Amino acid sequence: MWNAFLYTPSVISSTRQAITVQVGDVFIIGIHVAYLTIDRRSLWEELAQLSELIAPWLVIGDFNMVLNNDEKKGGRNPLRISMQEFRDCLESCNLIQAPRSGIKFSWCNNRLGKKMILCDLDKAFFNIKWLEKYDGWCYKVGIRGTYDHGALLGGSSVLKPSNTPFRYQYVWSFHPGFLKVIKDSWEEQCDGNSAFNFSVSLKD
Repeated sequence: MWNAFLYTPSVISSTRQAITVQVGDVFIIGIHVAYLTIDRRSLWEELAQLSELIAPWLVIGDFNMVLNNDEKKGGRNPLRISMQEFRDCLESCNLIQAPRSGIKFSWCNNRLGKKMILCDLDKAFFNIKWLEKYDGWCYKVGIRGTYDHGALLGGSSVLKPSNTPFRYQYVWSFHPGFLKVIKDSWEEQCDGNSAFNFSVSLKD
């Protein structure tokens, strides 16, 4: 699916760990970083070359590692050299981590008790030019559900305060189509787990 009002995306490069797409004058890099530290180094070099582009660019996806110990809960401690090389890459490319909301840990090994491991593996970074073009761009980490990763949803918007109350206007109940709107909304089919379906019905 694609919005007809946007430029047609074109693939600039495709490697084992990254796909770079150009949309108009911006570049978006989808990431799935390798598991082994030694294999990640080719990606860091690739990003360093892309950083020479004088254009807005966004790097988003599964980095398969954390930036610091606070981003992991359970299991072995993350390798210091891996974290340092990750941070060095971000610094050399002048990339900034985008503001985020949603759940703290984007990944879970779906185990219980002491065997559970939680990590913040899925992230988004941008350069200054991206921020200048899309002021207020941020992303949200969705609930994982039955999957091990939470989906990332990004965009330029003002985040709604978490303490904003829902207000019901009594006058709505006097509208002739009030009950039909409620009934149709709750009967509408949508795919997802029960929590997702409930939230969609409320939004309608």
